[in-house]
Amino acid sequence: MKIFTLLSGEHIEISEAELYSILKAENIKFSILTRLPQVIGLKLSRRGIDKIIARSSMCKLVGKLLLLCDADKNTIINSLSRININLKSKTFNVRIDRVRGCCKHISGHELEVLIGDIIRERMLGSVNLSSPDIRFYGILTGGKFVFGIVISQIKRSKFSEREPQKRPFFHPGTIKPLFARLLVNLSEIPSGEIFLDPFCGAGGILIEAGLINCRVIGSDIDPAMVRGAAVNLKYYNIDHDLVVADARYLPFRNIKYISTDPPYGISSTTMGENVKNLVEAFLKNIYQCLNKEAKICISVPQKLDIKFETGYRLMNEYFMRVHKSLTRRIILLSKE
Repeated sequence: MKIFTLLSGEHIEISEAELYSILKAENIKFSILTRLPQVIGLKLSRRGIDKIIARSSMCKLVGKLLLLCDADKNTIINSLSRININLKSKTFNVRIDRVRGCCKHISGHELEVLIGDIIRERMLGSVNLSSPDIRFYGILTGGKFVFGIVISQIKRSKFSEREPQKRPFFHPGTIKPLFARLLVNLSEIPSGEIFLDPFCGAGGILIEAGLINCRVIGSDIDPAMVRGAAVNLKYYNIDHDLVVADARYLPFRNIKYISTDPPYGISSTTMGENVKNLVEAFLKNIYQCLNKEAKICISVPQKLDIKFETGYRLMNEYFMRVHKSLTRRIILLSKE
């Protein structure tokens, strides 16, 4: 099926990386039809679509692609006239979105009305603005017009329902669910595989891994945090194995997938260890615990300038500005 995805505009490069990571993790074959600002067109299976919808933190909408053309009003109208869809006895609505002020020469409202008229007259549908059977969605981006039928509008609000303060055990150093899910996806872990967070804290990353059906294990040097993580994971009905352990000397073997956000905030504890030294020691010593195909996704402040030992391959890295005093560096490593 040919689809288009509307990605988050906050961090477009990372949004696109997450999309491909999900498909790679789940072994979904796909081809890229188009790459436009905040919009990726793909050809893939229904299973692939379902995995994007179930896992993504940075994808806002997935739609069946009907039309991709130049963002010119006459071209759009003429192209739509050639699309053959029978909507007899079905209701619909049309929404036009615009990415970053693109194509200001075209009125979005006027385009909605014109397209609605075509669909009503030629496809025999009737308009229902509030609860239609079919939702048509168009996007003006990069000088192009992308148009299709909404398959799923992903409710990112579902992540806010799991904000750290809404869990039974709260710790102020816990990262938000949206970012935790991103770290899980960037590790390229398939559903059902074993996932490790060696600095698990209150369990935020483990929760997101568990909710996509990964088998989660975690460790933290602070017994109180391990107990709290267990309470949170139980609250979300996630099976887990947790241990109290120093991340520099872990009791695990043959680990393949790791995502983590080591402690570096003022509300987090490193038991007196310098954060940079702690992270570098972790990367050095975890090496012997890794599967030969292991992948590590680790988030650290950019200013720490973390180095890693020979034996790792830098797959990619991304920078995410949080506020003026914190830019996260997301490092993706594999074992050489």
